[in-house]
Amino acid sequence: MTISNGTEFTTGLTDLINGIVALIPIFYLLRKRPLSRRNRLWITTLSLFVIVSFLGAMIHMFEYSEGIKMWMRALIYPFICLMLSYFVLSVRYDADKGNNFDLFYKIHIGVTLVLSVVLVIFNYFYTFVTFRIFSVFCLVNMIYIIIILIKAARKDRRFLWYFLAVFIFIIGNILQLNRGIYFKFGDLEFNNNGAYHFTTLIFTLLMFKGIKELDQSENHQE
Repeated sequence: MTISNGTEFTTGLTDLINGIVALIPIFYLLRKRPLSRRNRLWITTLSLFVIVSFLGAMIHMFEYSEGIKMWMRALIYPFICLMLSYFVLSVRYDADKGNNFDLFYKIHIGVTLVLSVVLVIFNYFYTFVTFRIFSVFCLVNMIYIIIILIKAARKDRRFLWYFLAVFIFIIGNILQLNRGIYFKFGDLEFNNNGAYHFTTLIFTLLMFKGIKELDQSENHQE
């Protein structure tokens, strides 16, 4: 196993930076004792983000055989899906103060776990279909989150931090689709993935701002 170079190395490096930065809001929430259900949800979301970022760093910063790399990419899907699901759950819990939450939680996590198994299997037999299925899953969840945030922001302007973060995240996904992006910063080479990870860093910081602004754990139902 050797260290990669060029844009692959930079993609892994930016993944690593994102994972380290995401530890900051985790430590912030862990200081709030006793942990409310709201904070446990956000800690889970952010912890999954850290795992995904570190796995991404491992995938991109080192060179592997095609077979090993295929399985590493396949095994990251469950963590990404669960991360997205817990993000949805965390935003919804903040927006609805935990009302009618338990059933939604069970259904959402159940669907996500089933989808995760499907994606791992499809990545082995039908690799070209896997990302399309995952993209539809992301799109549906993003639309749901936007609807929730529009309603919540009308009542509480602090939700605009979440809305702005999601907007930046969408821009990042658009940039990632542009394979023509390439630039250098010193000796480091960046492509569309590096640009996407930069927007993800901004997304994380904006979400942290929103989490702090809405940090009213005592008002949330357990």
